[in-house]
Amino acid sequence: MTDFVVEEERLIAASPERVYAAWTQPATFAAWFVPEALDATKVILDAQIGGEFRVEMTGPEDRYVVYGAFTRIEANRRLEFTWQWEESSVEKGVSLVTVTLTPEASGTRLHLTHQQLANEVSQDRHRSGWSTLLGRLESLLQNPKET
Repeated sequence: MTDFVVEEERLIAASPERVYAAWTQPATFAAWFVPEALDATKVILDAQIGGEFRVEMTGPEDRYVVYGAFTRIEANRRLEFTWQWEESSVEKGVSLVTVTLTPEASGTRLHLTHQQLANEVSQDRHRSGWSTLLGRLESLLQNPKET
C-alpha cells in the first residue's frame, strides 16, 4: 500500500504558545479551521490525549464533517490526531495528522504532516485544504486582538 502524504510548513509571526492555543481552544480553532466558503456549524474540541474533535461545516449546498482523536500532545510543541471524514465517497479510512511547533526568533515554525491518505485524489484535496487553512491561521495570528 502506498502512503499518500501531505506536508506543509509555515513560519508564523506568533509565539508557540499562541499557535498552540489556536489549535486547542475551541473558539479560536473554529475561527480559522473552516474554509471561507463554509461556516463552522458545530465544533467539539477536547485537546487531551484520547480527547476527540469534530467539526461540522456547511455551505449553501454542502455539508462536511471531519472528526478524530488526539493521540499525542506536548503542550506548545506537538499535536497528533487521527482524521476521518464522515460520509465521503473519496476520503475513505482513518489518516494521521502531526503538527510540530518550533520556536524561532521571528515566531514559530509550524510543520504539518498528514499521512496515511487513501489515494492521490485525497492527497491533492488535503494539500489544497491544509494550504488554505494554514493561511487562515497565519492571518488570524497576525492580529493579536483576535486571539
